[in-house]
Amino acid sequence: MVTIKDIADIANARTPMQWDDSPYAGFSDVEPWIEVNENYHQINAASQLADPDSVFHYYQKLIRLRKEHPVIVYGHYELLDADNEAVFTYTREYEGKKLLCVCNFTGENQTVELPEEFRTGAAKRLIGNYPEQETPGALRPWEALVLLIGE
Repeated sequence: MVTIKDIADIANARTPMQWDDSPYAGFSDVEPWIEVNENYHQINAASQLADPDSVFHYYQKLIRLRKEHPVIVYGHYELLDADNEAVFTYTREYEGKKLLCVCNFTGENQTVELPEEFRTGAAKRLIGNYPEQETPGALRPWEALVLLIGE
């Protein structure tokens, strides 16, 4: 018979919330009935809040950008290079602004042909999960990049 603990061990789907690096990840003062993931010393809410380059702060930036730039929400969507299974690329256009989103969904470097208007100095980088690109269209593993024209 498979128990809930067995499922948690196999799928690692259910573990207590990792609030900090204190005993039991700050989830409880006593040992919880389900194991805390071993990585709670490094991966926890407190460490995310303390690191300006964390996933938490990245999502905050995404939410702020969505509120600041209506093109993200209301723009006309156009998928580019639909046959490329490694890189998801699309544009959105709204009220004279054009946004380009490029996401490398692989652990390998990828090269994409950026639309001409985004290869010029007119494009502003809104967000990315790596430092600035040295070569336009050269994507590092798991890189996501958003550019904007018309601001």
